[in-house]
Amino acid sequence: MMTPSLSQNPDRDRAYEKHRGRLRFDAWREEYRTVKEKAGLFKLPSWAILRLTGADRKTFLHGMLTNDVQGLKDGEGNYQLFLNAKGKIQADLRLYDRGGDLLAVARPCLRKTLIDGLNQYIFSEDVEIHDLTDRYTLFSLQGPDSLALAAAIAGHENIPRQEYGIASSQTPNGSIAIMRTTPTGEAGFDFVAPKEESDSFRDRILAAGAAHAGPEVFNMLRLENGAPVCGADLDDHVIPQEAGLHHALNFNKGCYLGQEVVARLHFRGHVNREWTGFVLEADSPKNQSYQLSHENKIVGKITSAGYSFMLEKWIALGFLRSELREEGAVVTATAQDEQLEAGVRPLPFSRS
Repeated sequence: MMTPSLSQNPDRDRAYEKHRGRLRFDAWREEYRTVKEKAGLFKLPSWAILRLTGADRKTFLHGMLTNDVQGLKDGEGNYQLFLNAKGKIQADLRLYDRGGDLLAVARPCLRKTLIDGLNQYIFSEDVEIHDLTDRYTLFSLQGPDSLALAAAIAGHENIPRQEYGIASSQTPNGSIAIMRTTPTGEAGFDFVAPKEESDSFRDRILAAGAAHAGPEVFNMLRLENGAPVCGADLDDHVIPQEAGLHHALNFNKGCYLGQEVVARLHFRGHVNREWTGFVLEADSPKNQSYQLSHENKIVGKITSAGYSFMLEKWIALGFLRSELREEGAVVTATAQDEQLEAGVRPLPFSRS
């Protein structure tokens, strides 16, 4: 008599999938603990890596993006937004001045948006956008040991000290860009390595004492840090102040695309909805996005959700009417056939 395959035994199927899920969950917990206590290395494939050259590169981007570009010095960087004419978010990115060029780093889904969106405004300016995405790989080293490990790999003299700082370390096939970043809320660095060296670079950092960590944990830490991302949370329906992205705005620079709307909202002094953290009262929510209601009125939406090992609860991020954002307030989250309670929590969760 033949042993039934999993597909012929539904009960065994369910038990097997539950076991597999438990193993994955335990592995993610170990990766999370490593990032919090030591250092974890994340590989971020296909992130957009753009190089801008030409004598007018800084003047051009200064008129396109929301933060200061002209004032950046060699080795400095900042967080930027690319808006449409109505002041709504098209893309977010990190921008770095390397002296002879500018380097932009953004999530994979924003590659085309940035290249096409910026190129359409280049007329007679001396600016060229080079897409390096397929030639380089982005790594992120996060955790309290990241400084020591980065210095062991690249040398103390090549490590940027200030947030959004950038430096480089020479390799046999060129150089690796090193950037000070904290997307997870932990101390950390990003590395832009040539594709042909990505495996050897990864192996060197792991050999120095870092541990591999995967995208699930990267997203969990992002949620705990309360950081919105384009594609999930930010789109062309969101104004920067609604998402709490004040650090991406400079009100002392001149005009830029969408500036009039952003400035008007700034001087008006408030927005109707704001970026908010939630704790979900559920054992295992089924969805990533929910409509929020209170007293039978639509009051916001959840745009990202996931489990938090820090709180040992399901957490979420989204937008909520400003008058309801008091800590401890409870609203109803609804998606398809699922309904649950969402309690308001201050951001970031990692400090609450």
